[in-house]
Amino acid sequence: MSINLAMAAAVKGANIAHSHTWYANFGGHLAKLMWSIPHVMTIHSLEPLRPWKAEQLGGGYALSTFCEQTAIEAADAVIAVSHGVRDDVLSCYPKVKPERVHVIHNGIDPEIYRPHLSPQTLAGFGIDPTRLAVGGDSAGANLALAAALALRDAGERALKFQLLIYGVYSTDSESPSWRRFGQGAGLNQANMRWIWETYLESPEQQKDWRAAPITADLKGVAPAHLIVGSLDPLLDDSNNLAAKLKAAGVPCQLTVYQGINHGFIRYGKLIGTARRAIADCAAALKAGLA
Repeated sequence: MSINLAMAAAVKGANIAHSHTWYANFGGHLAKLMWSIPHVMTIHSLEPLRPWKAEQLGGGYALSTFCEQTAIEAADAVIAVSHGVRDDVLSCYPKVKPERVHVIHNGIDPEIYRPHLSPQTLAGFGIDPTRLAVGGDSAGANLALAAALALRDAGERALKFQLLIYGVYSTDSESPSWRRFGQGAGLNQANMRWIWETYLESPEQQKDWRAAPITADLKGVAPAHLIVGSLDPLLDDSNNLAAKLKAAGVPCQLTVYQGINHGFIRYGKLIGTARRAIADCAAALKAGLA
């Protein structure tokens, strides 16, 4: 709660507040009240649909649900990443008016977003157009790889490097690593199945490269550095992508950090392996852009 107060205070002078996920939603709500500005939320999942957190977090789950509910019912607009998520919002929080809930798909639509690298635009942001890289973790790694593929298909050759951190590169949640490591709290099979069901408009899209970039022809895509934990449900995704990149002649390196699960790189203050992984990623990025 103290972090939410700090976030609300920090947006003084802003014209609008945006928040994403429950741990920031209440900060956006407080900013709306403190500074009389609109609050817009983006939603990809909801606390009432994660009842396993009650066992994991106890009273913390009640607090997270309160924060989400309070913010979403008072928000000026709610943006859901799929029609399924919009339906979930209206079902879980019936006080929310349907006209305030909008759908903007969280992904890449090449019919709308066509890559165009303008040296002048990049220079205006202080970006060296000869040293470009993409990267992300988990779903962000999925989007990074899809962006690299879109750039290649558009004939753009400026991208030099990809930093892909324990990414979800396929829609397969039945792989051996999912069956072995995806049964407990955190990233698990049940949640992942639900995520794909609400994200995709039809089962046929499971093989669309924009959802599952590993299904694409990877030849000619930018070199990549991949990392993953040995206990991550997405371990097979990283192993399979590394193998396919090498088969396509794409330079890549995969590092598997032992004894660690999904999401570990965020905990550099607590986990030594995370600090080592961050240093390794920084070194790989530096070398990739040299």
